[in-house]
Amino acid sequence: MSNTPEELELKCLDALAAARAYLLHRAPYFSATLYGLVPKVLPGMLAQTGGKGGFGVTRGMVLYMDPEWFLGIEDKLDTNLSTTDRRKEATERRGGLLAHEVMHVLRDMERIEAMPNQELANIAFDLPINHDLEKAAFKLPEGGCYPRTFGLKPGLTGEQYYELLQNKMPQVHEYCGGRFGQSGHGDGDSTGNGKGDKKGDPGNGAGQHQDQRGPAAGHCGSCAGSPLSRSLEEQLDAAIGRTPADVKRLRDETLQAVKESASMGRGDIPGSLEELLQEKPGPSVVPWRMTLSRVIRRATGRIVCGQADYSMRYPSKKSYTRGIIRPGMVDRKVVVVIVEDSSGSMGAEQLLPARAETVGVFKQLGIDDAWWFDADSKVSIEPKRIRMRDVATLPVYGRGGTDFRPALEAVRKLKPKPDICIYFTDGDGVAPENPPQDMEVVWCIVPTPNGRRPARWGHLVVVSDDQKLRDPYER
Repeated sequence: MSNTPEELELKCLDALAAARAYLLHRAPYFSATLYGLVPKVLPGMLAQTGGKGGFGVTRGMVLYMDPEWFLGIEDKLDTNLSTTDRRKEATERRGGLLAHEVMHVLRDMERIEAMPNQELANIAFDLPINHDLEKAAFKLPEGGCYPRTFGLKPGLTGEQYYELLQNKMPQVHEYCGGRFGQSGHGDGDSTGNGKGDKKGDPGNGAGQHQDQRGPAAGHCGSCAGSPLSRSLEEQLDAAIGRTPADVKRLRDETLQAVKESASMGRGDIPGSLEELLQEKPGPSVVPWRMTLSRVIRRATGRIVCGQADYSMRYPSKKSYTRGIIRPGMVDRKVVVVIVEDSSGSMGAEQLLPARAETVGVFKQLGIDDAWWFDADSKVSIEPKRIRMRDVATLPVYGRGGTDFRPALEAVRKLKPKPDICIYFTDGDGVAPENPPQDMEVVWCIVPTPNGRRPARWGHLVVVSDDQKLRDPYER
């Protein structure tokens, strides 16, 4: 009897938990990044990614997998093994695959982005990772690539392998089933009919063999510069992905753990991490605009994914096969409120760019209007509905002190009730002890020398790339 999607998902998550436990036993210093991965089981993922593999990690550290592919790792093992040995072997290979993806997050995201051809770079940077894991007695699923795969010597960096592979493109094409670069960096299918961009040649379906590569073989996801499906990964990152600041924090915590393990003489640390041991975790250099965009997209994505309704205008597709017309699920429109701190410490120099960036993100999301009002220690102007395009031209006021409680209470009483509140402020005020229920709050901080984080809850975006101004808020 075949498994239901729910049963498949549970089995997949159980297998993932076993693989994670195995990896933590072998490499406990990976724990921060490993636990930072956000798992997402996607039945039918192979079809969505054009057959590019059943496992990948996004830039926002979403670990997404096709349950049949992930569970099928066990089915491809030696049939002469006992059931217990096959299960143990599959767990070890899944654990090695997790180690491979963690290594990409730690080592390669920025480095691969610097390469002109990121699909080739993903293959090149897989070579030192897989070689190091093999030396450390980790196992990988079948199909991983190694320096010997292309007749190259071990011990080089990803950048060096990238240069060497450019002189071995016939071998690369053969390894990729004759389909290397045919889907560019966009979404393609297994026939080569993909949408390419300037980083790859457009698909033309000319290849004679299907590209059977997978994770650890150039199809690792956007954490390694080669998204299995750009649109799918963007949707996942917007809904459940981590912000760039979160990714950097988890990476720094892991590298610190690696250093501590190395100082105690552990000999099982992969060699390609040695170059990172001399790194001193520094201040975040993630541009505030990127952080603001990611935070808003993630917050609104969670609302759209988690708060839907049913309508007979859009019948369920299964209705037609069952013969009973049922209402289909539809996403409702996200309601936004923008509150502006009008205290005397707020200045227009940083506030106006923050307004413009916020409006730009919401317009890209198809949100054209919002509630708006300003407040200091009290709400002096009644909330009103305005068009997004008018936000940037509103005057900037400066008066009085700051108390966030009256404004958030006014927000709570709005109808329709907002799903997300953008609060422009310098942070120097009194906030409620607990966050509002059923509403995302983004503290969009215009920093001042005397500013501070307004609350321990809510999303925080500091509108500055000057770390000295960001420090008081991010502590």
